[in-house]
Amino acid sequence: MSSVRLLRLLWVLHLVGVILWASALLSDELLPLAARAVSPADRLLLASAYRLGVALSEPLTLLAYFLTVVSGALSALWGPWGLFRWYWLLVKYALTLFLILTGEAFLGPARVELAALAARGLDLSGAWTQAAVWRRLHLAVLFLLLVISHLKPWGKMSENGR
Repeated sequence: MSSVRLLRLLWVLHLVGVILWASALLSDELLPLAARAVSPADRLLLASAYRLGVALSEPLTLLAYFLTVVSGALSALWGPWGLFRWYWLLVKYALTLFLILTGEAFLGPARVELAALAARGLDLSGAWTQAAVWRRLHLAVLFLLLVISHLKPWGKMSENGR
């Protein structure tokens, strides 16, 4: 396989990872809207929907993390950019790390908490609001990463390391 084909494959894998990541976030965003259509008497259905959301979102998110990080690092390494030669890549690394750490520390547990609250028939509004803030922040940062990737706004780091 030629290096151009390999880079294209890595870029496709990178885009698939980003799409999976955004899809997991959007599905988490849409689930509570669908849940509002369920009557309070259907607590079991609501709890099952949240558990299904957790069961689908967690593996999708982990796969998205893996695809974006590995394909992004390999395409930077094998492509014309290098791992640490451009400021825009360093910003992307920092933002991606922020997304992964806050996703695992706040968003993942919020999904589980929502499922547990729904199973007990308790009010979801506080937990839903907290999760919604993190989801929307993550979607905004993913969009910012897309803009940075397209515009490449910051130049090359100096050759002497300063």
